[in-house]
Amino acid sequence: MPVDDKPIRRGSRAKPGADEEDIMEKDLADDAVWKRIQQNTFTRWANEHLRTVNKFVTDLGTDFTDGLRLIALVEVLAGKKLPPYNKRPKVRAQKLENVNIAIQFLKNEEKIRIVNIVNKFVTDLGTDFTDGLRLIALVEVLAGKKLPPYNKRPKVRAQKLENVNIAIQFLKNEEKIRIVNI
Repeated sequence: MPVDDKPIRRGSRAKPGADEEDIMEKDLADDAVWKRIQQNTFTRWANEHLRTVNKFVTDLGTDFTDGLRLIALVEVLAGKKLPPYNKRPKVRAQKLENVNIAIQFLKNEEKIRIVNIVNKFVTDLGTDFTDGLRLIALVEVLAGKKLPPYNKRPKVRAQKLENVNIAIQFLKNEEKIRIVNI
């Protein structure tokens, strides 16, 4: 053991004098930047479409969970009205039902292949976008288009950042969303 009784971390990030807490704190800070970039990108894209129906999102972790803004976004993107839904969901079951209406509409009416996205995923969305996969999945589902190839199992920061960049470039080039200051 070193003199200060703290173990030395071996590996590519180990630095003399650095301890586990310092390394973990740096990793969390790096992830926070990625999360903010992805959240801002998707929020801007969604708001670009939602403003046509006088709606907007500010917090991805909560704004889609009742299904109302998701339904509005799907209606705007599809140019069609969705089947009847609960306009004032109060309990979790009503919120899940609204999200399910949007997902089923995309699957059955728009013929969009949706894999591994269920109403619970959207209702419990949270804001963990650190690897770019959720951002890509949401953009693909809501835009109804397939994004260019991306890393489906990113392990290192560069792969995760590349996924985020793919989603951002798609939104800029294909959806013509102006993205600045990210």
